[in-house]
Amino acid sequence: MIIFPALWGVSYLRSLYHIGTTEAASMVELIWLGVAVGSPLFAWWSQKIGRRMLPLSISAVLGLVSILLILFVPMSIHTMYFLMLLFGLGASGQSLAFAVVKDNNSESTIGTAVGFNNLCTVFGGIFILPLVGLLIKWGWNGRLLHGIPIYTLSEYRHAMLIIPASLVLAFIMSQWCIRETRCQPIRVEL
Repeated sequence: MIIFPALWGVSYLRSLYHIGTTEAASMVELIWLGVAVGSPLFAWWSQKIGRRMLPLSISAVLGLVSILLILFVPMSIHTMYFLMLLFGLGASGQSLAFAVVKDNNSESTIGTAVGFNNLCTVFGGIFILPLVGLLIKWGWNGRLLHGIPIYTLSEYRHAMLIIPASLVLAFIMSQWCIRETRCQPIRVEL
């Protein structure tokens, strides 16, 4: 979620559409709107159907399809605005990870487990952002403008392949690595 909207999205969209920073940032802003709308929506739906795996799987697929379209399919700017919103909706499934952690831990360990989940989210960003930076520089042609690196669309796309790869991994994990609890916390008898 952090790679595109917080780091490379504005630059990528400026390169793709030859638009200004303000318009590109407005497009990326829709990702955050999608997350803001999608997080409570996925949580509500998950509770309503009494399942975690299905909403997690759907959010991963929605994120995967939208980011692949954003990165590799030429389209109008208007369509791109819509895809940014869809990508945010797909990324919002991440919020369900906290519910999964709550459901799969005893009352005595929930606080630690949720804290560890949050720590992993933060550390993921700490490690993945430099990795994306290395990937984008790996194919970089060395072009500078006023001392600032200028990247091609293919260099952006190469570096951001980590996003669809992560979403494929999220889908696989949502299908085969998560115990479905039907939204009920586990009970531990002492």
